[in-house]
Amino acid sequence: MLLVVNAGSSSIKLAVFDVALVQVAWARVTEIGAAALLEGAGRRETLALPDHTAAMAAALEVLGLPLAALRGAAHRVVHGGAALVAPCRITPAVEAEIAACVPLAPLHNPANLTGIRAVTALAPDLPQYASFDTAFHATNPEVATAYALPAAERARGIRRYGFHGLSYAALVNHLGPLAKGRLLACHLGNGASLCAIRDGVSLATTMGYSPLDGLTMGTRTGSIDGNAVLRLAELHGIDG
Repeated sequence: MLLVVNAGSSSIKLAVFDVALVQVAWARVTEIGAAALLEGAGRRETLALPDHTAAMAAALEVLGLPLAALRGAAHRVVHGGAALVAPCRITPAVEAEIAACVPLAPLHNPANLTGIRAVTALAPDLPQYASFDTAFHATNPEVATAYALPAAERARGIRRYGFHGLSYAALVNHLGPLAKGRLLACHLGNGASLCAIRDGVSLATTMGYSPLDGLTMGTRTGSIDGNAVLRLAELHGIDG
């Protein structure tokens, strides 16, 4: 059995797949840290779950599977930076790379790390793997990723990375032969982006250095003039 984890800042979503990759169970916890809502296997109840480790334990209990039945855990991680561009087993070095990308995705990577560490706390010997939302766009040419900045700044990692890659990769996989040729794909939700795909390969996407750029989203402006950002910071402060 394979456990798949999607950990957010205040939520955990779990799914279990058998060896044929058929989903056999699911559970989720929302509003972690307050009166958390636990759902799954016909249950829906409010519990006091103060942190992700407690929420993970409760969700695993709902799944009704002993930890010994699991062969591995797979995590969605939003930002892998320039180094993590393919699914990989999570090691201390990989965990450190994910942590180094926190400034690039401060709302997402900390939650992803919390999910990884919650599984480690409950099942320290269980192999864990990560797939990265940025990885699908590693094929973008430099003309699509480079900002018009001095080379020294680009060398510090200030570039376009792109996100929602797992969604786009799943779309390409689902379309199969229909993904051949040119495709303009849309990921539309609370977060939103577009991706130009040719023959199943990402060539350009609307999101950039962080998940803030591009289309207007649920709680993000999308593309906005840099001087407008400086003016807002002047008026309200950077913590406003």
